[in-house]
Order: sequence, then structure tokens, then C-alpha cells
Amino acid sequence: MHPAVHSAPRTSHPVRTTRTIDEHQPLESNHHVAFQRLMFVYFVIITYFCSRNYPPKIMKIAHILPLIALSLVALGFTACDDEDESYAELRDAERKLVNNFINNGVNYVNSEGITVFNVGPIKVISQEEFEKDTITDVTQNEYVAFTNTGLYMQIVRRGTGKVLAEGESANVLCRYFEYNLSGDSIQSTNRTLLTTTTPDVMNVTNSYGTLSGTFQSGMMRSYYGSSVPSAWLTPLQYINLGRQDAKENEIALVRIIAPSSVGHNNQSSYVYPCFYEISYQRGR
Repeated sequence: MHPAVHSAPRTSHPVRTTRTIDEHQPLESNHHVAFQRLMFVYFVIITYFCSRNYPPKIMKIAHILPLIALSLVALGFTACDDEDESYAELRDAERKLVNNFINNGVNYVNSEGITVFNVGPIKVISQEEFEKDTITDVTQNEYVAFTNTGLYMQIVRRGTGKVLAEGESANVLCRYFEYNLSGDSIQSTNRTLLTTTTPDVMNVTNSYGTLSGTFQSGMMRSYYGSSVPSAWLTPLQYINLGRQDAKENEIALVRIIAPSSVGHNNQSSYVYPCFYEISYQRGR
């Protein structure tokens, strides 16, 4: 069984709980329930003032103030609905960007006319098919789709060494580039002349079935903070961690398409997908 994957804890993502619902019982929205409670409070206030026989001016104010409060709450509900709709639209646009990348690929050429990477149309295989041998056929440009997270992954090289064992922690050196699918541009990379000798370093732990990690140094930490996205941790379930101590002992290399749900903080905030090519090497 492969270990579960979790990025470093983020307080912005609360734990989801499950509740049992009677299928014959009509469901009420939170807005509906809140409105009913407000109406109850309104009638309690009016009943109180009527029982005290206050002067007409005070009674008029007593009637108006709750109505104003109800109006403000109604506006708040409308704003929440608009926000929810806007987020849904962003997620829908994100899915379209991913689907377009899968169907058409990208040949990215930099300003100097040099091809940085070329991805042709992608053949998607199911996770069930992938789990039979955990191989993605590079000659067919296969990527496995993780339906529970929306992540797509291709193992270009499984790498030398061994899989991170249960109860083990290790420093992992990563060289990567990050391509923003919404901006059609390289958003960050440590594969430049200035950064080629300083890979990103993350400390990863396999806590008996749960993978977690923090960036110790590098571009990802500089841009997005120390939390390692779960998209970067998922490949560690299937690749080896080792060092290239001989020409034939190549380190692991993967390509992933990461939606905002498994991406870094910036992706989560602005809802956009990224394509990564990442190498993984065991640190000393």
C-alpha cells in the first residue's frame, strides 16, 4: 500500500467532517436556516417592546432597526452567493486550461529562441491501470490521472536508489521548472545559470503512511513559503531516491500537471494550474 500524501499543515484548510442525512428529509441551506433564526429574533424583539407599552417613537424605532439588520444580512448572503459563483467559474476555467494542455500540449520557446520543453498531446491512463505496474509509457506520452486530487503525473525516470521507507526522513534536492498554464510562461525555475548549483532542498518524512515536507531553501520557498505542495509529494510514492554516483545511475525525473487544489499557496489563492518537470535526488 502506498503512503498517503499531505503537504505541511495549512490553517486555511479545515478538516472536513461527514454527517449522516436522512434521504427522505428535505435539505435546508445555511442561508435559509440563518434567515429563520433572524426572523425569530425579530419577532421576539417586537413582542418585548409591545409588552412594555413604550411611546410610539420608540416603537417605530424598534420596528425599523431589526428590518435594517435583516436587509444587511440579506446583502451579505447575496455577496456570498456571488463569491461562490465566482470561485466555481475560476475552477471551471482551470479545468478547461488543463484539458486544453492535455489535448494539445505545448512547445515552449524562450525569448532567445531556445526550446525549453515540448509536450505533445497526452494519453491519459486511469489510476487503476497505472497501479498494475506503476509505469507511464513515455513513448506514448502517458500520464496517470489521480481522480481524487485532479493531479496528472508522468514518471520519466524512476531513478536510482530506493523509495522513502516508512518512518524515514530525508533531505531531497530538486531541480525544476514551473509553467503557468494560465499565463503561458515559465513562472519559476532553478534551472538557470545563476541557480544551477543551488537546487531547492526539502525535508520529507514518511510517518508510517503519511508523507509531509517543508522546503528548507530554494526558489519555491522564496516565492511561495516553506509548505511543500502535495503535488510535489505524490511522486515520492512511486520513485526512488538516490544519488547519481555513476553515469548509468540517473536520478528520478517526473512531469506533473497540478491544479490549484494540490498546488502552492499562490495557486490556491488565484486558482490556476501549473505544469512542472522535477528531478528528485537524495541529499547527503
